[in-house]
Amino acid sequence: MTRAVLLDSAPLGLLTAPPRRPQALACWQWLAGLIAAGVRIVVPEITDYELRRELLRTAHAASIRRLDALAQATEYLPLTTAAMRKAAELWALARQQGWRRDRECSVENLLSLRRAGCVSPLI
Repeated sequence: MTRAVLLDSAPLGLLTAPPRRPQALACWQWLAGLIAAGVRIVVPEITDYELRRELLRTAHAASIRRLDALAQATEYLPLTTAAMRKAAELWALARQQGWRRDRECSVENLLSLRRAGCVSPLI
């Protein structure tokens, strides 16, 4: 099975930031290394939405263009009603099983991991 990395809003935000920023450059180097190693890079639609709404609010047109380009160059994981309902089920199950931190138990993480086949159907 090919390894996959799902980009959440933190690295995706760095990848859309002006490339002259040291953290953005480091993130691009990290991404290039993953791609060179044959890792699947996945952008969940919910992550795109979370970042895009902020970029639109702050009128960062160049960052929006970088986000669009990145979405075209990577695997895009779309949302559906069924997927959001499954995310709600996974969130409830994870909480029942003791996951407490919001970052561990975010809809974005659970749904993305499940859809990418990185976790079993039970979690």
